[in-house]
Order: sequence, then C-alpha cells, then structure tokens
Amino acid sequence: MIFENLIGMVGHADSKVEESETSIHSNTGVLPIYSFSSMLNLMERAACNTLQDKLPPGRTTIPTLINVKYLASTPVGHHVQAEARVVKAEGQRIYYQVIAYDEKGKIGEGTHERFVISADNFMEKISKKNVM
Repeated sequence: MIFENLIGMVGHADSKVEESETSIHSNTGVLPIYSFSSMLNLMERAACNTLQDKLPPGRTTIPTLINVKYLASTPVGHHVQAEARVVKAEGQRIYYQVIAYDEKGKIGEGTHERFVISADNFMEKISKKNVM
C-alpha cells in the first residue's frame, strides 16, 4: 500500500484528567498535574486513531520516535485533547505533527513517527523473546 495518499489526515483523542494521570501517580514529579507521559500517551492515541481503520487487514503501526515539548500544566478534572496530522510518509514510515490542548490553550506540541507493520509477523518475532 502507498501511504503518501494519507498526508493531511487528522486523528483525535481526548480525556478528562484523572488522578491516575498525574505526575505524582506516575512517579515523575510531586505535583498533582497532568503528567508529561500521559500527554504523550494521548498524542500517541491520536496518531493511532488517524490511520488504524485505513490500513490493510492485519496491519498496524508501532511508535518509533516522539519529540514533544510540554508547554503548560493541566490540573485534575480538566479536559484534554490531542490532534495528530500526517505530514509525511516514506515507505512504511509515517510522520505526524502532534498538538495537545486543554480548555485554556495549547499544552504540548511536537512530532511523532510510526512504522506500519504486519501484526502477525511482529508478534511472532516478539514471542521468540519468551523462549529461554
């Protein structure tokens, strides 16, 4: 499949910030704010939502790179959302521009890269790691 025709597609993900998504809970800080890792997860979900139903059966994407700035903090109870836009495709490698927002504005931005794989082949390789 040629993935260049996916350029410009946009995926979204949203969430309400829960205690389980704070820096305290993820052991990455001492403040009860939306954690950087939770924001990255939201951005990654947006990227997954962009393409998953457009891929051939048996194909999926895996993350290979993310480069993101955390611009503003969000407290528990607020709504957050992320957008991932396909900006480039080279073979099986898909490049995204990612942005996250809360009710007050932009909280993060950056780039994300995913690689299209055969799910069965990938899991077969992974299963070999379990053999000792």
